[in-house]
Amino acid sequence: MKLARSTYYYRSRRTAAAEKVVRNRVEALCANFTRDGYRRITHQLYAEGMIVNHKAVVRLMRESGLQVRPLRNVLLPAYEWLHILRGYDLDRATELLPNPQTLRYRCYAMGLSESQINAAIIQVNWITMQISKLVKYVPVLS
Repeated sequence: MKLARSTYYYRSRRTAAAEKVVRNRVEALCANFTRDGYRRITHQLYAEGMIVNHKAVVRLMRESGLQVRPLRNVLLPAYEWLHILRGYDLDRATELLPNPQTLRYRCYAMGLSESQINAAIIQVNWITMQISKLVKYVPVLS
């Protein structure tokens, strides 16, 4: 049998016990920080002194079902808001829009990031301003 000596004596560097320790730590980090992806988890492992390749973290997260799905943009563009509000009395149309505090609370509950929440508040403020401009020019629909 012709086999290289290095192949015959090959030993895996990572043992099953070491992999289990890394897997348990990754699962614990993902339980504490549910919106963190593999990059942040890998960085946290490095900070704790565990030298783990990012590809190994991706594989462990995928096998455990801990991959983070990207957030969907749930906000309507401004022109769609104006389209929806077209049939309403524009003096009362701003009552349909949430105030910034309510919007911030709802966005936090949906798990949106701070930048997405600020973008939503800016968008609602812009829509409110556009509606106030339209009140001058659009007749009230009965």
